[in-house]
Amino acid sequence: MDVRAAEPDDAERIERIAEQSFQTSYSLSPDQIETIVAAVFSEDALRERIEDEANRIRVAEEGGEVLGFADVEVGDHAILRWLHVEPGHRGQGAGTALIEDARDLAAAGDGALVGTVLAEDDEGEQFCEQFGYERGEKVEIEFAEESYHAYVYSHSDPVAPLGGDEPVDVPDTVTMDGRELTVDADDDVPGTDGPFFRTFEDPADEEAYGYVCSNCGSVEIGSDSLGRLECKECGNKHLADQWDAAYL
Repeated sequence: MDVRAAEPDDAERIERIAEQSFQTSYSLSPDQIETIVAAVFSEDALRERIEDEANRIRVAEEGGEVLGFADVEVGDHAILRWLHVEPGHRGQGAGTALIEDARDLAAAGDGALVGTVLAEDDEGEQFCEQFGYERGEKVEIEFAEESYHAYVYSHSDPVAPLGGDEPVDVPDTVTMDGRELTVDADDDVPGTDGPFFRTFEDPADEEAYGYVCSNCGSVEIGSDSLGRLECKECGNKHLADQWDAAYL
């Protein structure tokens, strides 16, 4: 997954992604969605912000196709105003790539990354928690003279790296259920306290047998049908993949 600066020609695609993401993930009426998209994500509004040095609109793309975008306002702090991924491409790492890129932008400016999430975003809180962000004060945001409530999210440790940002010692094998399993050090899943790594009975297998937690080394990892993981030893968590790119 590649992340780059948005260009004016990306504006139409970004607008479409925002509209689809709102329709999928927000408890808003069609009229409210239309109002916000028109005010914030129209081609003219996007082109203006793309050319504004105070904003960093970044896009995640794969194979030349833009799958998602992040809108970061740069100042004393880096504020992640919007992060959307096209619903049909969620769970493929675009959201993770965009938030890691936003963290890098914040670090380059010697500031912390904070974000705002509309209260009507049904998946935003889980997405924030996945990366160690905590909900803070409630604020009001106005679009076309209509007010909406939003929450400010910040990291409890603003200098802490995201899971996977620092090298992790990964064993070649682990023992689980009496079986010696191969650990794929290149196949990681982000967690709140460090990545999880998939384990396989046979390196040629396509389906993982289980996971090992890089935070504590445990293989006692709970999982469910939504893709959520939780280490039973240290509490390290990975939330559902469909939350990996809704909005921060």
